[in-house]
Parts: sequence; C-alpha cells; structure tokens
Amino acid sequence: MKFLNKLKSDRKDLINNLNENIVSLEKIAYEQQAEIERLKAEANCADGYADALVERTKTEAIKEFAERLKEKAWIGMWESVEHVDVDDIDNLVKEMVGDDNNSPLVDNQN
Repeated sequence: MKFLNKLKSDRKDLINNLNENIVSLEKIAYEQQAEIERLKAEANCADGYADALVERTKTEAIKEFAERLKEKAWIGMWESVEHVDVDDIDNLVKEMVGDDNNSPLVDNQN
C-alpha cells in the first residue's frame, strides 16, 4: 500500500510539474506573439516612412527638373529660340542622373 501511495504522489507531482511547464510555455508564447505584433507594427511604420520619403524625393526631383528645364527655355529665348528642344530634355536628364547607360530614365536608343 505504501508503494501505491508513493506512486500516486509521484504521479500527482509529475502532473503538477507538467501543468506548471504548460503555463510557463503559454506565457512565453504570449509574450513572443506580443513582440511579433510590435515588430510588425514597427515595420509597417518604417514602410510608410520609406514610401513617404520616396514620394518626397520624387517630388523634389520633378521640381528640380522643371526648374532646370525652365532655365534652358529662358536661355533659348535669348537666342531667339522659343522652345526647348528634345535634345535639351535628354541632355538635362543625363546631367541630372548621370550618363549611366543602365538608367531607366535615359533612353539610349538614339
């Protein structure tokens, strides 16, 4: 009988230990899930910031392009030319982005 009581006690201790481990693992899983959600939110915020930065950079580049194109047009007006030539646009793009043959902004098919 003593052996049976010891066996029951050991079984009860084992079940309690397993239950404690389960609770501990559930807590860790919950904390890790919370960290995952926090990191997702942080990544979404960073993506939004990067998108805004790209848009702002595009806007500034377009404004700079327009200003430089206006300068070319004014120079042309003093030479009695009242338009900006297509070559002026191509040259201005090359001037702004470099003469990179791989640039998607420069048409090298001429």
